[in-house]
Amino acid sequence: MDDMFAHTVGAVRTTGAEAVVSIFHQCYREFCGLEARGATQVCNYIQLLARSMGFAYEDEYKTWKKAGAGAAALIGEERLARVGVQFFERALLPELKKRPTLPGQ
Repeated sequence: MDDMFAHTVGAVRTTGAEAVVSIFHQCYREFCGLEARGATQVCNYIQLLARSMGFAYEDEYKTWKKAGAGAAALIGEERLARVGVQFFERALLPELKKRPTLPGQ
């Protein structure tokens, strides 16, 4: 995974790309870690479609991922209660806090 992240960031820098765009959900979730690290902007193709059609698109997952350990405050008590605080802390929070390892960082 670290090699894939390093290769992706290298390609962004080499080509001067403005963002990495993903069409697969799990790839997108992993790539959001690159934006959380400040390496590159990341978009899901649905965001691009929504923007091109003039729709506002709020990406809560990316906001939570960028917040890392502070995501619970953004998600809110009501949502946490529905999913279960223990489930959130055990299954979701580690994913939201995960950041890619990049060369030189």
